[in-house]
Order: sequence, then structure tokens, then C-alpha cells
Amino acid sequence: MMEMSQSAKSAMKGISIVIQLFLNILFYVVLIMAVVKLSGWTYNFAYQVFGNVTVASAPGKLATIEIEEGEGTRSVADELEKNGLIINADSFYVRAKLTTGNKKPILPGTYTLNSSMTYDEILAVLTATAGEELTYTE
Repeated sequence: MMEMSQSAKSAMKGISIVIQLFLNILFYVVLIMAVVKLSGWTYNFAYQVFGNVTVASAPGKLATIEIEEGEGTRSVADELEKNGLIINADSFYVRAKLTTGNKKPILPGTYTLNSSMTYDEILAVLTATAGEELTYTE
């Protein structure tokens, strides 16, 4: 077997160091990009849960949804998102559970809602019992 010369060994060691350095840099770049992306997603989700977000500015568009007896908050959130009334079903679901929980359940019925309504305004309509007065301003 032929032995590598000293210069060939040095070259191989140099190439190995460069490759290792490149892979380390690549790893940290990907890690930083993932953290930035996750941070942005987390901020947007938290803003949707705790902020006053709407799908559209006034006057928005009207949509009618029907909520059946015993329908859960999750399916209501999915229906609202499907009809373009909320930005994200997951954030609406979390907001509904945090603000109304089991104290004021979403009531069955047919509702006409507007895409310019905030999550709180939508929840106020969906949880209003007979006799409660609701006002919605555009």
C-alpha cells in the first residue's frame, strides 16, 4: 500500500476542517431561520387570540351560519373560518375557551355575522341569551 505524503495528509485535514465548518454554519443558519419563523408564527397566533383582529375592515361581508344543538366550539370555529368570518379557527377556539369557557356556551341558532367583526363581537352574538341587548357598529 502506498502511504500518503505529508502534504496530502495536510490537504485532507484542511478539507475536513472546511467541510466541518461549513456544516456547522449551515446548521446554525437553519436553526436561526427556524427560530425566527416559529417566533413569527407564535406572535401572530398570540395576537389573534388576545388582540382585536378582523378578517376585513368595515363594511366587510355578511355571512350566515347555522349552529346545531350540541355543536362544539371547535366545529363552530371551523364553520366561521370556512365562511371567511375569522382568520384562524385555532386562535378563535382558544379565545372562546379563555373568554367564555363553560360560563356562556355558544347557543344554537342561525346567525348573520360580518367579516369586519372582532372575535369578541362574534362571541358576544353567539353567546347572547334572549333579553340581552347587543349592539354592533360598523
